[in-house]
Amino acid sequence: MKIGKGLEIEYFIADSAGNITCFVLTSINREWYQQVGKIIMEILEPSVEQVAYVLEDGMEMSGHEFCGNASRAYGLWLARKEGQKGEGEVMVRVSGANQPLKVVVNTKTDYTRITMPLPMKLEKMDWSNMGLGGQITKVELEGIHHFVCIGVPCSEEAMSLILEKAKGDSVAPALGVLFFDPSTMSMIPVVHVRGVDTVYLEGSCGSGTTAVAAMLAEGKSEKQGEWCYHIGQPAGEIGVTVTKKEGQVHGIEIWGPVSIQEKKKGSIYL
Repeated sequence: MKIGKGLEIEYFIADSAGNITCFVLTSINREWYQQVGKIIMEILEPSVEQVAYVLEDGMEMSGHEFCGNASRAYGLWLARKEGQKGEGEVMVRVSGANQPLKVVVNTKTDYTRITMPLPMKLEKMDWSNMGLGGQITKVELEGIHHFVCIGVPCSEEAMSLILEKAKGDSVAPALGVLFFDPSTMSMIPVVHVRGVDTVYLEGSCGSGTTAVAAMLAEGKSEKQGEWCYHIGQPAGEIGVTVTKKEGQVHGIEIWGPVSIQEKKKGSIYL
């Protein structure tokens, strides 16, 4: 499909713990994802933090990154579309994940729980020469690499320094800088998506919550167990359950309600 001036699109907006996503239902060629996404975020719906495209067999983010919050919102929308009533589950194909993911939903209460991809690698970074103090741990997930910062004061200067360092360290489609405070179990997530060249202080971050949970479980002396956390974020809270077996992180689920608005139509101009 060739996009011309004044293209009308159909879309809906979903709120997952304050992480606002615009889901485009109109078919858009992948080569136009970035440009259309920018126009939506800057002009059509400036309240949204990210844009996703609904396909016949799945969902893709603007920068082809992975997003846990968008994935569970898509799961709830798909369950409703399929006519599910009350509790059920769907398998979703989403960008940044090599395998379909299971989303448990309740179409009456808007509850969602998604089984997240497991981290591929955790690594403590030796970036002491940056003068930031604290500890930074890189958690590599499919489609996004997060840098969890503990004891590093959240500031624009620190965020910029860490993000620039991260860009040289990782080639993932998206990068997250997470300022995490273990004493309050809260974090401030900043996400950079390479494909659309955006940097957002997000209302919440599902994959970032996963990264924090994996790091916490990795630091446990127990070889096996299950831990449940509620991670506070700027615009909401995400629940996460992490299990460990034989000394390794074995499973991670994030959960909570999702709000989906009615479909809309709007025009964008390229």
